[in-house]
Amino acid sequence: MEVKTLENLLNKPFNDLKPYYIGVFAKGKVIASKYIKKSKKLEDYFSRMVERSLEINDAIKNFNAEFLSSEGTDFSIMIYYITTEIAIGIIHIGKPNFSLLKIAAQDLTRELKKYEKDLLLYYEEYLKPTEEQFGLEKENH
Repeated sequence: MEVKTLENLLNKPFNDLKPYYIGVFAKGKVIASKYIKKSKKLEDYFSRMVERSLEINDAIKNFNAEFLSSEGTDFSIMIYYITTEIAIGIIHIGKPNFSLLKIAAQDLTRELKKYEKDLLLYYEEYLKPTEEQFGLEKENH
C-alpha cells in the first residue's frame, strides 16, 4: 500500500465534506491527510488526541467505542475508529453536521478496511518511535 493510495481515498470525503482537516491515523500517528491549511501544530495536537482516544477501548473493557466527537456552534471534530489501532480524524469548521461526518467516516472505513494490515505495517516500518526517539521525547517533556 502506498500513501498515495490513501490520499486518493481521502479525496472523495474531502471534496464532499469540505472539512478543515481529514486524516488516517495508525496508533495515533498520521499516515495520510488532507487539509485546507497546513498546520504542523494542529496535526501534532490532533494526533495526540487520536492517540489518547484510541486508549478508551483498552481502559474500559468491552466499551467498543465507534467514535468520539465534539460539536460547537461553528465546528465539529470526529474521531472514527476503524479498529482499536486505526482511526479517521475529521475537523470541520462551519455549521456542524454530525450525521454527514459519520456517514462519510463509515464510507471511508469500508474502503480502508481492505488496507488494515498495510496501515499497521506502514506504522511499524515508518512511524513507530524507536527507543532512541522515545528517550528523546521523554527528556523533552
